[in-house]
Amino acid sequence: MQTRRFTIALAGAMLLAGAQSAAAPVSTPAGLPLALDGASLKASKTASGFSLSGQADVSDPCHAARFVLSSMRPLRYDLVQFRRLDKIGVMCVMRTAWVTAAPLAVATVRTPAAVLVRTQKTSYSVVVR
Repeated sequence: MQTRRFTIALAGAMLLAGAQSAAAPVSTPAGLPLALDGASLKASKTASGFSLSGQADVSDPCHAARFVLSSMRPLRYDLVQFRRLDKIGVMCVMRTAWVTAAPLAVATVRTPAAVLVRTQKTSYSVVVR
């Protein structure tokens, strides 16, 4: 009887874990979930390198977005969403919203021709102009 209870409990836990992992959002190595999509992504040359800017589609209006370095070879950035500090403890309506991503200034010796920006929907190749 004891073994049967353990087997049923283990099967239920595995089923629950599988359901949670299937519904979990795509995340970065840092553990932050990726933004749903990106738009108006721009990379501009500066005196010390380049800067990234654009808009991100996030899961609700209480989230903000920013660029995070994902890999060096090839040069890839993740557009991630995170909970805004001023909205912690506030209930938000669960609907997607477009927000302006925090711009990122990158200092480089040699400016690349293009960088890759990854979101949940797709990856964008952004030309540095």
